[in-house]
Amino acid sequence: MVQKKYSLWPSWRSWHPRKREGRLRGSEMTQLWTERYRPKKVGEVVGNPESVKAFVEWMKSWEIGKPIKKAALLYGPAGVGKTSLALAYAKEYGYDIVEVNASDWRNEEKMKAVVGESSHYASLEGSSKKMILVDEVDGVAGREDAGGLSALRKIINETRVPIVMVANNPWDQRLAPIREQSLMIEFKRLNKTTIIKRLKEICEKEKISVSETVLSKLAERSEGDLRSAIMDLQAVAAGKPVVTEKDLEVLGVRNRVREIFEALRYIFYAKSVRSARAALEGLDLDPETIYTWILDNA
Repeated sequence: MVQKKYSLWPSWRSWHPRKREGRLRGSEMTQLWTERYRPKKVGEVVGNPESVKAFVEWMKSWEIGKPIKKAALLYGPAGVGKTSLALAYAKEYGYDIVEVNASDWRNEEKMKAVVGESSHYASLEGSSKKMILVDEVDGVAGREDAGGLSALRKIINETRVPIVMVANNPWDQRLAPIREQSLMIEFKRLNKTTIIKRLKEICEKEKISVSETVLSKLAERSEGDLRSAIMDLQAVAAGKPVVTEKDLEVLGVRNRVREIFEALRYIFYAKSVRSARAALEGLDLDPETIYTWILDNA
């Protein structure tokens, strides 16, 4: 599988649960566990069995030349397997994949140049099959959309290859035409039992001793986000053969940073001064510090 990525994310967005992974480096972390244990086959995707089944059936309809819809929109909260499913299917069934982040390509010309060109050709580098993965398609519907959505709609109409789109919240009115063009597949938060089971499997492979209590707390704080739970597990288990409840204290610092970056996200996408101000109400920071964060990440 050949995977091409196009991304120009601003620095603050690197702290989105998926995008921030590259920053968590250390001598004891030679590889991120979210990547090491990313599903390589469809059967390895955790949770949401009905959603997985719907996606597979849609892909099979493409393979027999009678696609149910030319695009599929996988939507739901972060860390529940949306992108992992698409990547696993591509890897298992030999698809080359072109991956773009839609929020970086709000401009019509850029969208056409990257996604449009790929959608007209059925192969990359000799492969007979290709898939286009458009991540965070809800990001293209922001205030700065400069024709990206209309270009994407046209690309979907004309595509010769399956287009998989991923979104946390696809219900923006501006995405209505995209929804009509797509097979909508919902992904829900994973339950605590499912997350604990996966964490146990990882602990066994990493030869780490972790109590049921610790795993339960990691699952609870993830709020159904498996990726977050795995990242937390790696953070507390780094360099340790045994993980205790006391080790969970290290996670408080990361939560603080995440709160700040999430607040910035709301500020940048706020539609009014009132909503922007509301995003800051929960932060215990002085105005000068907040101003500095905004300047550094705008």
